[in-house]
Amino acid sequence: MDVEQLLRASTPEPDPAFVRSLESELFPPQRQRRHRPLLAAAVFVSALAAAALGLSLAGLAPLGGGNDGVQADSNCKFVTVTRLEQTPVLVNGQMKFRDQPVQRRVKRCS
Repeated sequence: MDVEQLLRASTPEPDPAFVRSLESELFPPQRQRRHRPLLAAAVFVSALAAAALGLSLAGLAPLGGGNDGVQADSNCKFVTVTRLEQTPVLVNGQMKFRDQPVQRRVKRCS
């Protein structure tokens, strides 16, 4: 008999009655789950959908489409902004950077 077989044969095992009592203590039996909360949620969601549909058919909210379109006011305008930026310039075959004023049109909203 080799060593591995000897170790496998001599592996201790707990008493089966002890294992059953420990499992029942740590993992109590589960009671049957009732589907009443799921049914109540389904009824509530259905009632909410029916109410939304009824309001939209009456022309109120939330799905009632009016003929008057909604248009937001535009408080935006374009302004010219002048900033100093480094621009590349060739001087005697070498590229140098100089600060020069640059104008850009920018959209400003208030």
